Amino acid sequence: MSFEVTHIVGPAPYFTNTFLIACPATGQAMVIDPAAPAADYLEGAQQAGCQVGRILLTHQHDDHTGAVEELRRLTGAPVLAFEEDTPYYGVRVDRPLTDRERIPFGEGEQDALTVLHTPGHTPGSCCFWAGDLLFAGDTLFAGSVGRTDLPGGSWDTLRSSLKKLCAMELPALAVLPGHGPFTDLATEKKQNGYLRF
Repeated sequence: MSFEVTHIVGPAPYFTNTFLIACPATGQAMVIDPAAPAADYLEGAQQAGCQVGRILLTHQHDDHTGAVEELRRLTGAPVLAFEEDTPYYGVRVDRPLTDRERIPFGEGEQDALTVLHTPGHTPGSCCFWAGDLLFAGDTLFAGSVGRTDLPGGSWDTLRSSLKKLCAMELPALAVLPGHGPFTDLATEKKQNGYLRF
């Protein structure tokens, strides 16, 4: 893959894991879950010789969207997310996502993010899969999973989404969750009690 991933941590108390994905060869950059100050993403994109062209949301909780409006205003980049969250959390979505769609990015055919709709934490929760990376939002954590007691949450729905992730035959898949340490799918399938179906 021809793109670079920069991990940018959001502010206390949630310390959300957010990501800048940049492809210097094309000058394109995307942001996943902009919770840190907008300037952090703009500076990272500039250092990579890129401009932010898309804002992707794994879901619409406030701790994942704090810089959305400023980043949209400063860059003109559209916000891509599942609209199922909007009635609950109110983020304006410029382009709705659909399950299994591919978002082209980078130079080659392999340089694309695949959208995986994984509702349960919220109705519009999703993950973004690229090569051996899974940007998991609050669907799956190291040793845990997303809570389901907030508006729109459902344990039964989340359980179905977790089964969907576990069915992926990618043992080396690195899981980059929305909070806490990074992990991998093989470890979670072995050790995470929430994945014992």
